[in-house]
Amino acid sequence: MSDYKKQFDELQEKVNNKKLEKAKLEERLENLQKEEKQINEDLKELNVSKEELDSVIETLETEIKEELEKCQKRLN
Repeated sequence: MSDYKKQFDELQEKVNNKKLEKAKLEERLENLQKEEKQINEDLKELNVSKEELDSVIETLETEIKEELEKCQKRLN
C-alpha cells in the first residue's frame, strides 16, 4: 500500500511542478505580447512598418558609418 502512496505522491509532485511551469510560461508569454505591442506602437510613431525595419536599420547603420568617417577625416 505504501508503494502506491509513494507513486501517487511522486505523480502529484510532477503534476504540481508542471502546473507551476505552465503558469510561468503563460506569464512570460503575456509579457512578450505586451512588449510586442509596445514595440509595434513605437514603430508606428516612427512611421516604420515591421516589413521595413531591416531596411531602415541598414540605412541608419550606413549613415552612422558615413558620419563617423567624416568625423574621423576632420580629426586627421
